[in-house]
Amino acid sequence: MPSPTKPVLDYSYTSYQQEQQGVSNFPGTNLDADLAELVRSADETIDALADVRRSDGKLKNQVVTPDALSPATLALLPAPPSGTALQLGSADGVQSRVTFDRFGTLGNFTFRRANGTPAARTALGIGDPIGGFSAFGAYDGTNYTLTSRANVLFSTTEAWTPTAQGASVSATPNGTTASVVVDTATGEGLLLARGFSRGVPVTKTADFAVAATDNWLINNKAAATCTVTLPAAATFPGREITVKNLQAFTVVSAAPNVVPMAGGAATAAILAATAGEWATLVSDGSNWMIMAGN
Repeated sequence: MPSPTKPVLDYSYTSYQQEQQGVSNFPGTNLDADLAELVRSADETIDALADVRRSDGKLKNQVVTPDALSPATLALLPAPPSGTALQLGSADGVQSRVTFDRFGTLGNFTFRRANGTPAARTALGIGDPIGGFSAFGAYDGTNYTLTSRANVLFSTTEAWTPTAQGASVSATPNGTTASVVVDTATGEGLLLARGFSRGVPVTKTADFAVAATDNWLINNKAAATCTVTLPAAATFPGREITVKNLQAFTVVSAAPNVVPMAGGAATAAILAATAGEWATLVSDGSNWMIMAGN
């Protein structure tokens, strides 16, 4: 409902009393005083309601603050890190999630930063963090880390001008608590500032199918050819798989979908029957191309 309207007295019982002077003992003055008191009380109630309620019937923005909540309600979520503008939480055991639904275009988190003040913004300098995703964790039964431990941080790599706006991405390595630059875009591509992992080598002692997480494979099947079932090339365009042979027996594909390094028609051959042979296969979307090896 809309905001209530303040009452207005449009009749004077005092005047009526004066008109009836000597005719009746009508208490017009007292009645007007009582009605005026009712109007004053109604006005104050409407004014007080307007302090917390909008004209559309909903609570005003920013009127519910932590001190208005009960201790039990406040205990539902722990105190947030300093500077928190919005804290979200779900019921115990339920994943908290923020979802952006978009159709025909991307959903996006946007970070903006300027140095200086809102009234006098200045350009970013080299190494200025622009924005990031941070994760805090509980390290015992009560406390959270005071600063973030897992980070993806976006920073400048040069002083920004209208024509120079280099940036980098940082993350926190294992066994550390500080973010380090992991990659930077250059004019020729992407510069990795730290090493990256594609998983550990996996040794096979029998025929096998390449798993989605397999990148480095070692054949150690004794006494016979090792047959490898490669993933469908069309499902993994651009994927790389490196295979090494520890046995004096060939390594072949279960299907004729491997193109030799010299080119030509796809065959099943991957590695010759020589220990130490290796080859890197890359999917072109149709077959697996041998791109490197010996």
